[in-house]
Amino acid sequence: MKTNVLIFPANGINAIEIHDALSYNVNVEVFGAASYNGHAPYVFKNYYGKLPMIDSDNFIEEFNKLLKKWNISFIFPTHDTAALFF
Repeated sequence: MKTNVLIFPANGINAIEIHDALSYNVNVEVFGAASYNGHAPYVFKNYYGKLPMIDSDNFIEEFNKLLKKWNISFIFPTHDTAALFF
């Protein structure tokens, strides 16, 4: 059984580096999410780019829906704001 991992936000170069490091592991399924579409839709097979901004009132609700939908076990925050938030 694969472990589902979310990279958030998925548009920065560090997100793409994490994607590249994990995507060939047969035990990991990589997902990416962000609040806007940058380069990530071209990199991630599993991607969602319409999350509310992290400081929005409905961010937690929408983020949790995505975690449940994708059965995410681990989150890699790729921005200071996300790391502090989590």
